[in-house]
Amino acid sequence: MNPKTLFKILFTLALVGLVIVLAGPRQIVEAFRGTDPRFILLALPLTPVVIFFKAYRWHLLARSRIPNLGFLPSFKSYMAGLTLAVITPMSAGELARGHHLDPKRGLELIGLVTVDKFLDLAAVGTYGFLGFLYLFSLPIKILSGVAIACMTVGWLFLRPMARLFEKLLRVAPESRLGRFFATVKEVPTSLVFKCLGVAFINFAFYYFQVYLVVCAFAKHFVASSAVAFFPTITLSTIIPYAIGGLGIRELTAELLLPKYDIRITEAMASSAFFAHFVIIMILPGLVGALWVGRAALPSAGAGSGLNKGTP
Repeated sequence: MNPKTLFKILFTLALVGLVIVLAGPRQIVEAFRGTDPRFILLALPLTPVVIFFKAYRWHLLARSRIPNLGFLPSFKSYMAGLTLAVITPMSAGELARGHHLDPKRGLELIGLVTVDKFLDLAAVGTYGFLGFLYLFSLPIKILSGVAIACMTVGWLFLRPMARLFEKLLRVAPESRLGRFFATVKEVPTSLVFKCLGVAFINFAFYYFQVYLVVCAFAKHFVASSAVAFFPTITLSTIIPYAIGGLGIRELTAELLLPKYDIRITEAMASSAFFAHFVIIMILPGLVGALWVGRAALPSAGAGSGLNKGTP
């Protein structure tokens, strides 16, 4: 086994162990036993909604590179990438969705996946800083407002920044990295903002689903300041050593939520976010496994079915 892989497995197991120790094994069992299934049943139908918006956003980006691309190939490639994201740190497996969509242009499409991942980061970060605007004092409110403005306006400089890095790295246009930067530079600014809008809608449903799952574990949890930390908990998974973010998200929830809502225990917080991980990642990942290793498009190119499906 690769030493890095072994380290990531051991690190993930250590985090899970820490979560269990801090919350208490018995308390975690009781948290699951006391779950209100009605809220889980309300949360489950939101999974396909969240997945649709994520796949649709990827479709919009991919179609900018592959004209007349149908939605179904985009959906299959997104789902295959999601399956790999479940088992890789920082969801790095999602980078494979470009190669899955068209193996001959996989490297170019990785540029689009990277843009898509940064759109995720911008949307979650914006929701996170909005939470800070609500929770904290004036200096933090000002800094949060500035951060939100930078994350929004910063997309106007996507192309210039790509050109700058290309020059700093002295990238040859015909090289692999050159093709990557070429793809990023060709993404229209209007498309970026359209996809950013889809991302905000997507995460609105996502966090409503999180709210329902937390309500299933903490029955008296209604609206509270703890909700403002949901995006922060999501952002914690960018730490690159936990497989699928497992352990980090639960530990962050365990440390933050009880401090801002006494109705939520450490066991409830960590159990709720683990349950949500199962609902939004594991279950769709099992579906995506149907397409892992299968090219979403025939390798022949534009004349081999690209015009099928939704334009």
